[in-house]
Amino acid sequence: MTTVTLATHCHSRDLPRLHAPGELESLIACHNFPFDEILIIHQRCGKTIDYVDGWYINDSGLRYQLPHHLGKITLYNILAFDYPDILKTWGLNPNDTLLDEVTHGWNWQWYWQHHCVNHLKELMVCSSDYIVFNDADCRIKSQPSSWVEKGIELLETHPEILVVAPSDGGQEFNQILPNGTRLSLTSSQQLFMGKTSVLRQMDFTNLQWDGKYDAPYGPMQEFYGMFESWLWRWMRANNMFRAVLPEQWRYDHRQWH
Repeated sequence: MTTVTLATHCHSRDLPRLHAPGELESLIACHNFPFDEILIIHQRCGKTIDYVDGWYINDSGLRYQLPHHLGKITLYNILAFDYPDILKTWGLNPNDTLLDEVTHGWNWQWYWQHHCVNHLKELMVCSSDYIVFNDADCRIKSQPSSWVEKGIELLETHPEILVVAPSDGGQEFNQILPNGTRLSLTSSQQLFMGKTSVLRQMDFTNLQWDGKYDAPYGPMQEFYGMFESWLWRWMRANNMFRAVLPEQWRYDHRQWH
């Protein structure tokens, strides 16, 4: 039986938003898919220090509940001292001064390491055949059937596809499949899925950023350190693509930040 993990993540500013009443439930439900496992990453949110009468208590004082009735949920905390080991596992250099400079350092919201460790950790601990990565502020807006099912079909039948995403309203493509799915080298880490065993083959040791601003369609400079840029470099080096489903399968980015 094919198994699928849903992984989501937030940093300290979005912690109360993700755990507001009904918010996590809506994130899970919007995919219309029976996930086997749900992973939650709290990045730089302190630690969950207590559990009292069904309430988790964070050391910041936040009290929240997890919808365990919806399936197996596992929570991980990533603190600053966890970053180096996570990054080095995948061949990323935690002392990359070029990326530090172009992403403005640790305290900036687009600092490259903050935008890599969540996905990498989720991929390390995932126990399913497939994994869906879902930024906490993204939701499926419309779908005639579960986009996850469509993603599995594409990943099983097209070895040139590394990841699959619902539509974000874009038009860019390198190829178009007969069903209207766009194959592109553009990359986004907001909401996408992949086959766990294939994604775990990624090794970025020899794919460090060379300082060239040469990604398709001219993304912001911070892109070159974020996880989506490592996906782009891996796809470019291995003749693979990001598949974007037709517009009927559409997601919305709420842009909490």
